[in-house]
Amino acid sequence: MEIEQLVKNWIESYNYELLQFQNYNYLKIKINDQVLEIHIKELMDSVSVIFKGSDSSISEIASYLNSYLSETTSYEIKKDLTSEEYLKYLESESLEKCLICGELQPNQLKFCLKCGAILEKHPE
Repeated sequence: MEIEQLVKNWIESYNYELLQFQNYNYLKIKINDQVLEIHIKELMDSVSVIFKGSDSSISEIASYLNSYLSETTSYEIKKDLTSEEYLKYLESESLEKCLICGELQPNQLKFCLKCGAILEKHPE
C-alpha cells in the first residue's frame, strides 16, 4: 500500500480533521482545536516526518503515526521535529520565495505551504 493511502487511513482511524492534503508530502490536520502540519519524505525503507505545530501535541502524534506505520508496513519514522527544530530545518534547506504570497518555502516543494500556489523554479 502506498504511503499516501496509509497516512489517509491513519487520519481516518483517529478521526482527525484533514484540513489540507497535497499528496503524501504535506498535510495539515486538526486535532482537539490544534492545527498540526506534517511533512513526509519517503525514503528507501523509512519515512522521514517533520511536524510543525504545538510542541506538546507533537510527540504524542509522532508516536501514534510511528505505531501505525510500523504495524501496517516496514516503514518507520526516522525523525520528528518540534517547531523550533522545524525552523532550523527550514534554515538549512535552500529556500525560494512564493511569487503569490511571498512566503519562503523549501525549494524541493511543488506547492506553497501557505497559499497552495504552484511554485515555479526560476534560475537566479
